[in-house]
Amino acid sequence: MGKSPERPGPPSSLTSGPYTYRIDGEAVPGVTRLAAIFGLPPEQDDALRTYIGRRLSGAGRGRLPPPGDCRPWAGSVERFLSEHRLVPIPLNVPLRCEARGVRFAGTPDFLGSFDGHLSILEWTCASRMQKTMTGARLSGYWELCAANDIFPEALYGVQFLPDGVYRIYPAGMKADDLFLCLDVYRAVHRKHPEGAIQ
Repeated sequence: MGKSPERPGPPSSLTSGPYTYRIDGEAVPGVTRLAAIFGLPPEQDDALRTYIGRRLSGAGRGRLPPPGDCRPWAGSVERFLSEHRLVPIPLNVPLRCEARGVRFAGTPDFLGSFDGHLSILEWTCASRMQKTMTGARLSGYWELCAANDIFPEALYGVQFLPDGVYRIYPAGMKADDLFLCLDVYRAVHRKHPEGAIQ
């Protein structure tokens, strides 16, 4: 009998990667890592991520000059900021919680008042918004907030484009996709007894 083909293991994004935090010395997944069953967010230039993060957090009130590679997106970011009122809640440490037997942590892209409503914003500069992944991540951040006595009223995905346009996608408060992520993560990391499969 020939050697059976090897089956692929769980996606590496579920078992390792940069989206990890520590709680009481234990490595736990971040929200982005949990939502990796729907794909990882597109790689974004660090300078662009830093620029947009600083602008949304209110750092450098007034116009903060964008680094050279960020200029195509600066128009959409500045337009968004001129058309909406944001008052961030500063987070000094990542939020953490446990849900469905999984401990996890994370920091939303933006948490605070958005046009007068306590909201979570998750933003991207990708040409296409990955809606299922973004929804799962927003639900994960909502769970983290609720576990820390912060109760956002609204969740939004925001897409910044290099042509000066931005799009806002309201997200529902249903957490089904997050619960699927937690169940898959728990199953991938389940410890089986020696010589048996549970």
